[in-house]
Amino acid sequence: FLPKYTLLHNILLICCVGKQLEPAADGRIRHRPIIVRFISYRYRRLVYDAKKKLKSTGVTIREDLTSRHLELYRRAVALYGVRNTWTRDGRVLWVDGTGGRGSATRLSDL
Repeated sequence: FLPKYTLLHNILLICCVGKQLEPAADGRIRHRPIIVRFISYRYRRLVYDAKKKLKSTGVTIREDLTSRHLELYRRAVALYGVRNTWTRDGRVLWVDGTGGRGSATRLSDL
């Protein structure tokens, strides 16, 4: 999606989060989450837009949501399902059973 050189030179900070994780039940090594800060919003957006290419690789990219938005996301997942719910710039978006789309920034929007 982006040349490695371009991407790496637009990252401001990379930090590991938490302690090292125990191996998974099947013995696979689990890696710690990291937080990445980008210099430019443009490159952040490019990475988030390209995250579909990571399907079935075991790598997940998620926004670091506030506790309020995380609760909103969890409730939307309960209503619409995990495959039909995602976040973008702190907003929670979903597709309902009829194909209609919605977005929320507050619990009352659900």
